[in-house]
Amino acid sequence: MNINKQSTKVSILVLATALSSNTWAGETEDKLSASGLTPFTANTPAIAAEVNENNLKLLNKIEDLTTFSASVDCSINPDGLKNMIHRGAFHVLFTGPCNGPIWNSKRLSLEGSGKASSSINAVAVAGAEEIIWNRNTRLNIKNTTLNNSIFDVVIGSDQGSEVRLENVDIIGPGALVSIDGENSETTCLYTRQGSYRLTDVNISNCATGVSANYGSYIRAQGNTNITTTGAGVTFPFSVKHNSTIEIRDGVTANNGSTNAETEGAELVAMYSSSILLKGGSLDSVGVLMSSTVEMTGGTINDKLLVEGSSAHIKGGSFDASADIESTKSYLFLDNNIDINSLELISSSFVADKGMLTTDDLKLNSFSSLRFYGDLSHSLGSIRGDDSKISVHNNAAISSTCTSLDNISFENVSNNNLSTDQCN
Repeated sequence: MNINKQSTKVSILVLATALSSNTWAGETEDKLSASGLTPFTANTPAIAAEVNENNLKLLNKIEDLTTFSASVDCSINPDGLKNMIHRGAFHVLFTGPCNGPIWNSKRLSLEGSGKASSSINAVAVAGAEEIIWNRNTRLNIKNTTLNNSIFDVVIGSDQGSEVRLENVDIIGPGALVSIDGENSETTCLYTRQGSYRLTDVNISNCATGVSANYGSYIRAQGNTNITTTGAGVTFPFSVKHNSTIEIRDGVTANNGSTNAETEGAELVAMYSSSILLKGGSLDSVGVLMSSTVEMTGGTINDKLLVEGSSAHIKGGSFDASADIESTKSYLFLDNNIDINSLELISSSFVADKGMLTTDDLKLNSFSSLRFYGDLSHSLGSIRGDDSKISVHNNAAISSTCTSLDNISFENVSNNNLSTDQCN
C-alpha cells in the first residue's frame, strides 16, 4: 500500500513537471514570436538563416538602446535635460533654460536649439563645484549657452575624457566667487588628463579661460575667442605639466587682467608643455620652464617670451612692433620675421632658413647669435656684452649702430656693421 502511494506521488510529480515544462516552452515561443524572433524547440534542427536573422535583430535592438535619442523643453521642466540624461539618453536635443549640474561618465551629445534660445545654467546642489563634469568619456555640446554665476569652474574634464564644444557661449561669474566663505579664482574650462576641442566658442568673464593640466590636450579653432578678467596672475590659455595646446586659424584672445605680471599675456605654457601655433592672432605668448613652442602659422602682435625653454619659428608672422625676449633658452628661425626688438640673455639664437629684421638687438650674458644661408639680416642697433655673433655660408648682417662690450665675431666678412655708437 505504501509502495502504491509512493508510485502515485511520483507519477503526479512527473506529470506536473511535464505540463509545467510544456507551458513554459509555449509561453517562451509566444514571446519570441511576438518580438519578431524565430523560436526553436528541443530536438528540432535550427536553420542557419533563421539563427542569423535572430542575431541581427538582437544587434539592432542593442544599437537602439545605446543610441537612445530624446528631445526636451526646459521651459516646461527646467530639470528635463538632467532627467533625460539620467534615463540613459545618448543624444539630447533641448531648448529653453535647463538646470545643471550634470555629471557625465558615458558618451553623450547635447545639442541646443541655439545660443539665444537654449542654455545650461548653474544651480546650487550639494557637492556640486561646476555646471558640467565629464569623466573618462566623450561629451559633445553644441549650439547653446552655459551660464555660471556660482561655481569656480564651468566645465571640468578629467581621466581621459574628451569634451568637444561647437558654437557655444560660456559665461563665467567674474574673476572670483565665494566658496565656503573664501574667495576662489574662476576657470571657465578646466581639464586634468583630458582634452577639449573648441570650435566657434566664446568664453568670457572668468579669471582663466582654459586651464590644461597634467598631460591634457587643447585644440582651439574657428571663430573662438577668450576674454578674461581680474587682478590675479591669470591667462586666457594656461597650459601646464606636460600638456599641449594647438591654436588654429580664427582664434583670438584678450587678457583683461590688471596684474602687471600677466597683463597682455594670452597664452602661457609651462612645466614641460608644448604650444603648436598654427594660426590665430595673439598679443603675447609665454613659453616657460622647459616648454616648447612650434610656430607654423598665426600672428604674435606684442611679445614672445621664452624662459628656460625653446622656440622654433617655421612660419606665421610677428607685428612689426612685436618683441622677442629669451632667457636661458634656444631659438631657431626658419622663417622671415620683421620685429621691433630681439633680446637674448644667456640664450642661443640660430637663423638658418629665415631672415631676421629688427630695429634693436640686445645680447647679454654669454649669448650666441648664429646666421646661416645666403640671406641678409638687418639687425638695427646692436647692444650687448660677453656674447658672440657668427656668420656662415655667405650670410650677411648689417646694423645702424653698435654699443658692444666683449662681443666676439666669427666669420663676419660679408657685413655692413656701423661703427656709430648707439645712444
